[in-house]
Amino acid sequence: SGADFVSYYNLILNNTSGTNPQFTMEGLATVRNNINFIDGVVATTSTNILVINDNVTATSASDASYVDGPVRKVGNDVFAFPVGDDNNYQPIYITAPGVTTDAFEAQYFETDPDALYDDASKAVGIDHVSSCEYWLLNRTAGTSNVSVTLTWDPNSCGVTNLSTLLVSRWNGTQWTSHGNGGTGGTVTTGTIISSGLVTSFSPFTLASSTSA
Repeated sequence: SGADFVSYYNLILNNTSGTNPQFTMEGLATVRNNINFIDGVVATTSTNILVINDNVTATSASDASYVDGPVRKVGNDVFAFPVGDDNNYQPIYITAPGVTTDAFEAQYFETDPDALYDDASKAVGIDHVSSCEYWLLNRTAGTSNVSVTLTWDPNSCGVTNLSTLLVSRWNGTQWTSHGNGGTGGTVTTGTIISSGLVTSFSPFTLASSTSA
């Protein structure tokens, strides 16, 4: 990843300019203690990336303030990636990796994954996958396996029955199921965790085992 472009102990994002994004990364930046999302969207890329170090907290992300682009989390912390797209904060969570040097990267896309990952190619047991959104979650350092939690809100689609929801992952050829280890919330806003640890990483989205 090269040398840091800039390093922050605490970073507070608060820019009410009204333009999106309000902050554009022009290099790699690390946060060493806390990043607080108050107002403003941060635009990142795979090279101009925001790195959140071990034991660092990311607080208060919302539709008004999140990262539009990839975020890298280093460490052995339970973490909610503060990602979103198109004025929509939509985090993805991981359980704690095993080693402080482990790293995961996540990005959210508020678009139909079908253009890149065929909606019609799905494993037995999946009736349909979301046509609204997906996340990229990749393990970039270490070998830790984690459970993955996806979220939905009124901008999501296809969430009509919590008991038949699934965490789904594109394995390179088709959408596969990582099960339903428990849901929270309602059909309007909520979360679902994978039924076990995920060992390979790639695109994730919501899926269902039934048509309704």
